[in-house]
Amino acid sequence: MVALAVPDKQVDSVCPYCGVGCQLTYNVKDNRILFVEGRDGPANHRRLCVKGRYGFDYVQHPQRLTVPLVRRDGVPRTGMDWEIDASGIGTLLLRLTDEYGARSLYVTENGSASPTSSAPTARSTTRSAGTT
Repeated sequence: MVALAVPDKQVDSVCPYCGVGCQLTYNVKDNRILFVEGRDGPANHRRLCVKGRYGFDYVQHPQRLTVPLVRRDGVPRTGMDWEIDASGIGTLLLRLTDEYGARSLYVTENGSASPTSSAPTARSTTRSAGTT
C-alpha cells in the first residue's frame, strides 16, 4: 500500500492556465507541489479541469525558464536580469512600428490576467505605437 505524503503547507492560488479564474490550493512539501485541490470559487465550485488538477509539473521542470531571454543580432538567446531595460524595449517597439507599421504590433498578457490589469498595458502600448 502506498500512502500520500503529508503536505507541510497549503498555498491558495488561482489556476495559471486560462482566464476562467478557478480557485485552487497547492499542497506543498519540502517546497515541491504534491497535489492540487479545487477550492470553492464562483467559477469552479471545488472542481478543476485536467490541466488545473495535474498540470503543475512545469514548476519543478529542469528546463523551465527562470529568467527572461533576449535575442540579439547574431547571438543565440541569452538570459538577462529581471530588471529589463525599458528604454531598450521601447526602442525596439518603435523600430518595429516604423518598419512594419503601427498595426503590426499586438499586445497581450497571459490568460489569467484580469481585464482590469491587462487593459491599461494594451492601451498604453497601442497609444505609444500610434494605433489608437
